[in-house]
Amino acid sequence: GTKFPLAMELELKLFYTGITRACNRLLIIETKPSQAYDAFSRALQNKELCDIMTPDAVVREGTQIMTADDWRKEAFDLASLAEENEQDAANFLERAIAAMEKANDLVLLEKAELHLSAVQNEEAATAALMNNTGDYDELAVASLISFLEAGLTSEAARACTAMAPPALKGLARRIMKLGEVMSN
Repeated sequence: GTKFPLAMELELKLFYTGITRACNRLLIIETKPSQAYDAFSRALQNKELCDIMTPDAVVREGTQIMTADDWRKEAFDLASLAEENEQDAANFLERAIAAMEKANDLVLLEKAELHLSAVQNEEAATAALMNNTGDYDELAVASLISFLEAGLTSEAARACTAMAPPALKGLARRIMKLGEVMSN
């Protein structure tokens, strides 16, 4: 094999130990630019074994370092809570949007924003119906459209059942069928 100077050999052994002992995540931080690190990171990227992150892509939240994937998972968890808790849905979605912004995932950020818009329009439509104002139909349609644009067909069907006049109740079944077709 290749013979390395003793000091470098010790560093490589420590490096090997760190890599092999990492359970969940391994962060390798370059303290100053080097050709060796550039070559190493390119080799890992070519084999799709790592993501190269800039310092601003790693956000320290409390004592935990959160990567884009961590923020994305946090956003998914919060969006799931929004679907389970109608009363706090807007709050959970606002927090999911903040997490997606930190993940810098523009596609999922747009979906979360559409989901929030749908929930807010649904809440406004319900308030308009209770207060007997003329905005109900417009807000109900805006809510349904936002749910569908976000790809949330089951939520759109639920909202349609809850908000649509009796003549349109069949629309909820059609939306559910659309969701089934889209998922296949």
